[in-house]
Amino acid sequence: MRYATLLAVAVTLTLTACASTRGVDRLAFGEYLRAGYELSERELRALQYYVSDDIHLRRAVQSGNRSVGGGILVERNARVVDEILIKAGTPGIAVGSGNDWLAVSFEPGSYIYFSSRNDGVHVIGDPGREGNLYYLWATDWVGGPGIVYVNGVAYQAEPANAYTHLQVERKALARSEARDRVQPGRRLYDDGRRD
Repeated sequence: MRYATLLAVAVTLTLTACASTRGVDRLAFGEYLRAGYELSERELRALQYYVSDDIHLRRAVQSGNRSVGGGILVERNARVVDEILIKAGTPGIAVGSGNDWLAVSFEPGSYIYFSSRNDGVHVIGDPGREGNLYYLWATDWVGGPGIVYVNGVAYQAEPANAYTHLQVERKALARSEARDRVQPGRRLYDDGRRD
């Protein structure tokens, strides 16, 4: 009886130890995933996206006010720099999609585009990476900063942002079982015959 109890405990511990769940991995999102999983628009909107690197966007807003005061021309100029920072790992959701693009929102009321169509002007990306990744979409990357539109307003993106791409999480589940059975053994002539 004691042997059976020990055997049951050993089997239970073995099964518990062998049932494993691997952690969550972040994968670069690209056409290889979109096609491989045959993701519909609904499924694209159900995924949680992340940015691979910091995105720095800025624009200068100038306002001028001219008037006559005290018998002289008065000119007041102001320059305001509007900056947007989206830190690496910031989560976002897809709010629109097309054949080779996603509009991703990192805050309510705004979105930016990512695309897998790499024409060297709108999307640069890393040529060493395969899978047609979804890189930050901008105009005029060649030779300087790109122009990224946030809700129709133009911002300059730093040249390094040409390599920023979307990521998604994948959770790999693995389960294996080990079943131990102790065979009692056989002795010659135990059952009166020979095998």
